[in-house]
Amino acid sequence: MLDVTLDRADRSYLPGEYLQAHVQWDLDLPPRAIYLELRWDTEGKGTSDSGAIAEETWSGVPARGNQTWSLKLPRGPLSLNGYLIQIQWTLHCRADGREMNPVTLTISPSRRPIQLTHIAT
Repeated sequence: MLDVTLDRADRSYLPGEYLQAHVQWDLDLPPRAIYLELRWDTEGKGTSDSGAIAEETWSGVPARGNQTWSLKLPRGPLSLNGYLIQIQWTLHCRADGREMNPVTLTISPSRRPIQLTHIAT
């Protein structure tokens, strides 16, 4: 088992706000390391882009354990659901080839993704 829980149940944050991730694992053998990474990715028309904003590595951990990761979120890019492009933030956790499903979160002044529903002409 490899699990990440965020301090906000709705997983929505203001730009520059602090995020706290609680990581818990229960593995058969002690892993070489537990890796946690916060990243953003674009989807949509055109070229995709992505960026890893922060990462944490815990080495020499037992087969069962937990850690807390706290970091100040960046001011951007903001979460966006657009007609041509989307920007999505995700938190990835892995250990010795096991990777959990990414945890999706929102970074926006309204705590909701910015909506761009049409193209002005």
